[in-house]
Amino acid sequence: MLSCTLCQQKISIDELEVHSRVCSAQPKMNGATLSSPKRERLSITVSRLPVTTADNPVFKINTAKSGGNDVVRSYTDVYWLKSRLVIECPECLVPPLAPFSTSFPITSQIFELQRFLSGIAAHNILKNSSIFDRFLSCSSGEFDELRVEMDLERKLRSSPARLRSSTLQNQEIAFTQCEKYLVAMKTNLRGLLKSFYAKSQDGKSYESWFKSICKSEPKGTYVETVCDGMARLCKDIEKQRDDVD
Repeated sequence: MLSCTLCQQKISIDELEVHSRVCSAQPKMNGATLSSPKRERLSITVSRLPVTTADNPVFKINTAKSGGNDVVRSYTDVYWLKSRLVIECPECLVPPLAPFSTSFPITSQIFELQRFLSGIAAHNILKNSSIFDRFLSCSSGEFDELRVEMDLERKLRSSPARLRSSTLQNQEIAFTQCEKYLVAMKTNLRGLLKSFYAKSQDGKSYESWFKSICKSEPKGTYVETVCDGMARLCKDIEKQRDDVD
């Protein structure tokens, strides 16, 4: 979407040519073109708080939207505002803002914030955005909650496909592990039953089959405990049999 520089109406690229002809042909009165009413300029003043730190400096921001009261915002709060305006108003050119750095002198930070916020206030669309209005009117606690809420919402919107992909991958791994477990259990039980019904024990002993089942089980399960006990019991029986022979 684009924004008409004459009437500020949002239009698509396909509507640009038609809208330009209609909007530029403004009605005239007494031979003079009607001019748009003057818009009141929003005045913003930024100053440093006496109690602040170099790692996270905070500032007082005063404007008519705050009812004449100061709102307290950090440099990172203002930078977050910039990133949100870029997302919510893609058709507008948001003024640049240098990233925060501890080597940035405090006077330069104030100048940078003043320049950025004044640029927003001078823009006919950006200054009327809901996020800018809440930036200038919310208390510090309310604004922190707003940041958390909007960042979480953005994260949920941007990652459903990735979450679905990760979930499907985890399910596939779980199914593969389950399949391997069932195949191993089937093989071990079949071998154990054959050994029970065989007249003469060939190949693996009862102890070996119970050990195989025990190894294929997750740690701490009932089947693992029982098969481990059965393996030791079969070993003792075989040892006693050898002693008797």
